[in-house]
Amino acid sequence: MRALPKTLTRLVFILLIAVFWPWIDTPQRYVNWKDRFRTSIPIAIIFGLPCAHRQLGYIEYRLGPECYRYDAPKRYRGVWMHEFEGSYFYEGPQKLPQLVSKSGLTWLDARLPPYPLQPWARYHLVEIEFIGRRTTVPGNYGHGGLSRHEIQIERVIAFRSLSRPKVYRVPKFAYGV
Repeated sequence: MRALPKTLTRLVFILLIAVFWPWIDTPQRYVNWKDRFRTSIPIAIIFGLPCAHRQLGYIEYRLGPECYRYDAPKRYRGVWMHEFEGSYFYEGPQKLPQLVSKSGLTWLDARLPPYPLQPWARYHLVEIEFIGRRTTVPGNYGHGGLSRHEIQIERVIAFRSLSRPKVYRVPKFAYGV
């Protein structure tokens, strides 16, 4: 009779480990408790990834303040390097040749209404000052999850182009043109 409670205790322990381990991500990064819960791999397999919402026939990923935790708004100044699939922010005064390293960078949300960015611009350096909010917990942000943090811009104070944008030319045979 004594073996049954031991077996039941072990079974409950194994089920708890199966449900809450291993983790896809750090639960503290997320605003919503549902997204925190979905960081467990078994739960994510059943209910979907964090910040994923099923629509009619497709899955939409909501990112930014709807998904991640951010600090209070703060004034930032530095160099923004906008690339074809990159948007990296270097805080503080920078010497331009040092902008090569991309490890541990901050992803800057590229949706800037007053900034006329060409849709096929491949590489552009901008000195920028803005009010923004930075993610509180380091993680995988931006394109391919290669940045440690993300900054959402609330208001642009000033910006100045440091280089001419290099434009990616689309071949005429692309898109059936």
